[in-house]
Parts: sequence; structure tokens; C-alpha cells
Amino acid sequence: MEFKKADLYTHTTQEIAEYVGCNYTNGAYVGQTILNMEIPTFPTPTAPHDGADAGVVHIDGIIKQENILEANMKIFLSIIWGQCTEVLHAKIEAVPGFEYVSHEADSLKLQVLLTKESYNLLSPKNPLRTKKKAKWYFYHLMQEKHSSRKSIP
Repeated sequence: MEFKKADLYTHTTQEIAEYVGCNYTNGAYVGQTILNMEIPTFPTPTAPHDGADAGVVHIDGIIKQENILEANMKIFLSIIWGQCTEVLHAKIEAVPGFEYVSHEADSLKLQVLLTKESYNLLSPKNPLRTKKKAKWYFYHLMQEKHSSRKSIP
């Protein structure tokens, strides 16, 4: 059962990353953030070559991209929260630190909490058994008869 939860989480995360990447302004940055689980950094300009105005315009463009990324990440929060079941809502709301995630609308921290829950890392009853089970799933991972290469995470 845990294996199916983790597989469903991976598949859903990839689908959401593709959707956001295609349908939102500068969505590729959000898709990259979703898949890498870290916010991308924009390169800061060096000394302007064509005068001071070129550097200011470049910095304004970076600030605009960062603002768009921040707005898209807040939208991403509502998308992933809407994909969760009521049971998962209750489990995640019970985790310490959820109040911060909810108050700050931090979609990256919510994704980390969902990852931990999906891979059953929040409360393993027996850590040794959990580790052994994860190894077993890893070593017995194989492609099903009618699945394509694309469906394998």
C-alpha cells in the first residue's frame, strides 16, 4: 500500500509540474521548483557594459521574474492542497510546523510534508523495518508488462 502511495505521489507531482509549466507565466520556473524541491536562483548582473541603464533594466527584469515566481508558488499551494484527500488534510494538519506553512502559504514546505507522508517517513513505527521494506521495494522495482518507459518515475 505504501508503495502505491509513493508512486501516486510521484506521478501526480510530475503531472502538476507539467500543467503549471505549460499554463502559467514563467511556469517553467515553478515546474523546476516542484521537481527539484528548491527555488531557482536568478543570475545577478555584473557591471553593465552599455551604461547604467542596461544594468537597471536587467535587475528590474529579475525582480519581476522573482515576483511572478512567488505568485505562481502561492497558486501552486492551492493546486496541491486541492489534490489532497480529506484524510491527508487531517494528517498534514496534525504535523508540527503546519501552522507556519499555512500562514506563510509556503508551497515548498507543504510539498516536503506531503513527500514525507507519501513515502511514509513522518512516523515510522519501526525504523529498521521501514528501511528494510524500502530496500525490498527498491530491489523489486520492475516495469510492468503493459507499461511504457514514460510511466516509470
